Amino acid sequence: MRFAEFESNFTLPKTEIEGDSMKTLSDQALLDAYKKAKLLNLSSEFILLIEEELKKRQLGSITR
Repeated sequence: MRFAEFESNFTLPKTEIEGDSMKTLSDQALLDAYKKAKLLNLSSEFILLIEEELKKRQLGSITR
């Protein structure tokens, strides 16, 4: 299964996504996920969640 298919078939309630799920990723894994999500043109909501976590970690300037 391609990543885009996984993302489109995989949904969690918003409260679960906003919880601790992204906090368990390393900075590098989060950056890699962001780059891959942008490359695959995944949903803007998904990309926004990653960008918010990057900003919390003060990695936001890397995404621009």
